Amino acid sequence: MPKDQWAKARNQAITYSARASVADADELHFRRDLRRQEELAQRPQGFWTPKDAPIPYCSGKASAYYTNRIGMQFAKVAPGSFDMGSRLEVAKPRHRVEITQGFWIATLPVTNDQYEKFVREGLYDGKNDADEHYLKQFAVPDDPLAGPQHPVVFVSWHNAVCFCKWLSRIERLPYRLATEAEWEYACRSVTTTPYYWGTYEQYATGLAWFDRNSPDGTRPVGRKPASPWGLFDMCGNVWEWCSDWFGPYRSTPQQDPQGPSDGHERVIRGGSWYCGFEALNCSERDEESPRATSFEIGFRVALESPNHRGISRFKTGRQR
Repeated sequence: MPKDQWAKARNQAITYSARASVADADELHFRRDLRRQEELAQRPQGFWTPKDAPIPYCSGKASAYYTNRIGMQFAKVAPGSFDMGSRLEVAKPRHRVEITQGFWIATLPVTNDQYEKFVREGLYDGKNDADEHYLKQFAVPDDPLAGPQHPVVFVSWHNAVCFCKWLSRIERLPYRLATEAEWEYACRSVTTTPYYWGTYEQYATGLAWFDRNSPDGTRPVGRKPASPWGLFDMCGNVWEWCSDWFGPYRSTPQQDPQGPSDGHERVIRGGSWYCGFEALNCSERDEESPRATSFEIGFRVALESPNHRGISRFKTGRQR
């Protein structure tokens, strides 16, 4: 962004903050977010700003990438800690979480093309693991949800777990679904704001697919700028299954939380094309039956240790 435009935006932010209500904490965070972005601008590694980016620093890169045998790309996520949850009723109480083990997470949700490969090569009939709507998009001629590069939908939690097990078997690596804590940690990246791009709604249409810009269905993955850690479609397009049972948070600090030991519903995260802007919040969460399928639920794959010895058999490096 040119310096004069940046200065104008900064002055507008200062004026806006001065007028904001003290009780409205999210709006008052704007100046802090702007200052944080200015600090990030001084860091040459890890961030880049494409000319068509809607806002500065909205698209980033991970420190390392790994591409598996079927072309799925994973970003390296280092250990760290963050404040999980928010003032949203479903995400209370906010609490400190430490992720002690690094992991890899797919830069994109699983696509129809990748899932069909699993069904074909793994000889998998997922109907027994899901409700009657399993892969419904393929039963309707020319259904826009069925595009090969669209995120797969109408898959249950059990279907997603079976995909991870198949991938683990053919690659001999520990693939799985991310825990809810890992998912939010990866989604937030370096940010502390409700949305990884800050607090302002007007940027959302340039960064995520939701009801305002995708009212008729999913969109091909990876078409919006990546998050600061190089992940695409973390907010919007499709909700994503997590490994945890759904349950209330604990108020005490947690280390590598796995969620409740049992339950009736599994966690979904990220919002979707069918949702409003509020569902794109990094801490927004919902629940669904493990056998349920939906036109707005897909999944993303994680890989356990960033230093797992099996990864050395394959090439790692920068983003393609």
